[in-house]
Amino acid sequence: MDGITVDGVIHLEIPQGMPEGAYSIEAVWVKNGGMLKDTRFNDRCIMRSRKDYLFAITEYESEATNIGEGEVVIRVRSSVATYGYDGLSAYEIATFRNEYHGSEKDFVKLRGSIVDTILSDKSPYPLENRVIAGKFKEVDGHVDELKEDVGNVKEEMQTFTEKVVEPDEEDITVEQLEEGKFLKLKDRTFNLENFSGMGRKILRKNIISDCKKSLKNILVQEMINQPYTIYVVQYDFDLNGATITLPEGCMFDFQGGSISNGFLEGKIENTHARPEWFHSPKDGDWSAAIQQALNVCPTVKLSDKIYNISKKIVLNIYNSLIGCGHARSIILSQIDDGYAIYCNLDDDFNPLSTPYATMQIKDLDIRYKYSGWQETEYLEYYPNAHAIVSDGYINIENVFISHFNKIIVFPVYADNVRLYNIRADDRARLKNPQYDAHKDFNVKWESNGDNTVIDNCYNMNFYFSNNPNITFRNGIQCGVYLYYANAFVFGLHNEDTVHYKIRLQDSTSTFIKCYFHRNPLNVDEKSIFTFKRESSSNFLIIQDCVFNNHGYVKDQVYIQEPTCIYVENKNADVRIINSYVSVLSNHGDIYYKQNVFIKEKGTIYEVPSMNGRYYNGIVCASSITNKLSYYFYENNISLIPAKRIYFTYNNTLRIGDYKYELYEVLDKARKIITKSSHSYSINRLENDKVIRLDLFSTIYSNSTAMLRRTFNSDERHKIYLPLLACGTAILIDDGETIVGNPTKWEIDDKDEKYNTIDEQSPVGFVYQNNGMNVTVLLKEIPTEGQWVAGDSAYVKGHKYQYDGTNWLDKNGIIANTRKQGNSENRPTNVPAGFYYFDTSLNKPVWKKNDDTNEWVDASGVTV
Repeated sequence: MDGITVDGVIHLEIPQGMPEGAYSIEAVWVKNGGMLKDTRFNDRCIMRSRKDYLFAITEYESEATNIGEGEVVIRVRSSVATYGYDGLSAYEIATFRNEYHGSEKDFVKLRGSIVDTILSDKSPYPLENRVIAGKFKEVDGHVDELKEDVGNVKEEMQTFTEKVVEPDEEDITVEQLEEGKFLKLKDRTFNLENFSGMGRKILRKNIISDCKKSLKNILVQEMINQPYTIYVVQYDFDLNGATITLPEGCMFDFQGGSISNGFLEGKIENTHARPEWFHSPKDGDWSAAIQQALNVCPTVKLSDKIYNISKKIVLNIYNSLIGCGHARSIILSQIDDGYAIYCNLDDDFNPLSTPYATMQIKDLDIRYKYSGWQETEYLEYYPNAHAIVSDGYINIENVFISHFNKIIVFPVYADNVRLYNIRADDRARLKNPQYDAHKDFNVKWESNGDNTVIDNCYNMNFYFSNNPNITFRNGIQCGVYLYYANAFVFGLHNEDTVHYKIRLQDSTSTFIKCYFHRNPLNVDEKSIFTFKRESSSNFLIIQDCVFNNHGYVKDQVYIQEPTCIYVENKNADVRIINSYVSVLSNHGDIYYKQNVFIKEKGTIYEVPSMNGRYYNGIVCASSITNKLSYYFYENNISLIPAKRIYFTYNNTLRIGDYKYELYEVLDKARKIITKSSHSYSINRLENDKVIRLDLFSTIYSNSTAMLRRTFNSDERHKIYLPLLACGTAILIDDGETIVGNPTKWEIDDKDEKYNTIDEQSPVGFVYQNNGMNVTVLLKEIPTEGQWVAGDSAYVKGHKYQYDGTNWLDKNGIIANTRKQGNSENRPTNVPAGFYYFDTSLNKPVWKKNDDTNEWVDASGVTV
């Protein structure tokens, strides 16, 4: 049937010819309509109201209850309605039809009276259809039943309410809002008088639209204003760039929320803080979050993640930055110019506060540019990218630092520094084309500091300035430069002695149980240790240390630079105890122990054995048997091309005859040598050739050698050779030097004399040094060299001792004093009792006393 609506009334025309039966009516309209319209494309606006068995059509008069013609007005209240797929109540239908204006509660109360009004004569729609009126009477009866039921429900609700426990207003409260009453967790105010304990406040959402018309959950000062209170953070809050002052004694309980984009001033009482508490999920930079955590809490713990930072992080005194382990908590710096972490220092390296409380960085990685492994070829050297700059009183433990130039720098006085288990990947730093192991340090004390402890560090080059008390243990690949500093170094293991060297200047240090590996000969590598002393009180002790010496250059020269310690000034106090050089044999499978060599500036010393020391510039503590060490291979002197495949020798040799003699030097200062071994000559006729000498060592000697060269029988030169590396040594003479040797050929004075040992030793040795003095077997009483009071020499079975001026025999008589001659040649500087045969008197005489030159014969008569 078609119809229209007027003021909420649907007018329908019942067509004729409808079949007999009971009819229900369902009205369909749109929500916004006063007119029916097509709603096929807006079905969520469709309204439906249905009334079952509204009227009936019959052909029997006896069944009819109302007969009439024209319009019949039927006011219908339907209890069934739908809005799309959602049900509509009768109240909603009445409101839609403009039939009722009021609350749903009042509608329910007035429902029965409304029906009465409709059925009365006062109704604007008088009813003529009595059948319909009867039906409404039935509805009215149902309403009365409903009222009775509602009354019963009220009584039941009253009984139930009496049983419900009311909020105790301790933990739960009721909040009255416009929408009604709601239960909520109650905030607790701190109050000492009622034993409240710390207060508790849940930070509620505070959604505000900013100037850009975007919504923010803003945290304001009024929300954090109570002291000694725990603030529960369940939502992400935005400080909107503002600063909030934290009340005294407060704590945060973060339950999935965060506070970011602003500043919190003050301290919280939490045992630790996390950067996640102060980090916006929209921000990829963790600099501000980490800094905020450090500012409000002494201890900050990092999670298992990568924290990208583009701005510096500042640790204050008492701060601890703790991760959850290597390769798990990673601070990844993108700072190209400056330090990633400042410890109690501002940008100008001024201390922020008095550093009498220890800071700590522990169990994390600090990396530059790359969070994972990067192949060396792709690394770049960044001269201004540094990791940590710090004041004193800091403990850095279990930290991996990679790809920075400088690792840790102390620009101001730094006491009480503890560095434990720090590993560095400094491959990028070593790509510096001007790298100098004596200048480029990645851990540096630029000022000074006391009580420094370093343990188990790796790949680090240390510089200490004026540090009086350093304990350095178990380092690997660590260079140490001590400048007016004192250190105890234990268990240092350096296999790369090119990039990591030891240098001491006016410092007193002890190295115990250390291991140093020298790479194949590098002409630029003078030594592993360099010692310079201007103060007489400084000394160096090397005890129980091993120097692993591999000394040859492929295709060039098989000779070893033995200098383990280079002394830059005379009279240095270097003591070597139970230490040795380990040298690989020419077979490649046997290691031999040799003495540790010290080179003093301008000289070469053949220094100590495994149980000795080099003391105040004196060669000490070596023992040499009567077996000659060095020999030329028979007929093994030859000419070879100066131009090789990969290089060309510096060739200054001339055309002519060359003769070579080899001497073993036991003590260069005292000019003690062995007699010459076999000599070999060669006639050089080609300018493009250099001379090759093949040398053989019968034992792995603790001495050096002197090679003499005579050109055309009259031009003499000599050169001192250091310790040879292996049983076979190839010496290349290019005219200026022996290739690879630290010194050059020098003019050899043919009148220069040496003290030659007597190789026929009855005691099993020809040379010994006890740490201060030597004992040597010589063919003659020494007349050359620099001897020290207390030195001893055996000559033809007689022992002589040097008193600082003269050699004395066992009776205290000056050695080589004439014991016979005429009366005019009697000696004057001999003690009482000295025997002299006077050829003028033809009888023996004796000196009477020490003070005068009076002589007596056998009868006591002065003669």
